Amino acid sequence: MIVNEMKGKLGRQTPVTVEIRRYTIAEFEHFVAQPENVDKLFVYSGGEIVEVVSNAYASAVASRISYWISHYVLLDL
Repeated sequence: MIVNEMKGKLGRQTPVTVEIRRYTIAEFEHFVAQPENVDKLFVYSGGEIVEVVSNAYASAVASRISYWISHYVLLDL
């Protein structure tokens, strides 16, 4: 019965608007200094705070390591 109720609700589509908040440099610095954000990288871009993900080189190295570990594990099976 719950599935049928959800099915009806999921069928409706409502327009969504997203308001982007612009931050000041001081707000950005305060945000980055928070304890939960100390180990993360952020950039300030046009008033927005954007989290920086790992760079391409680090991703390529991680991918190769993952490949060789999985290859080694599969050979043992």
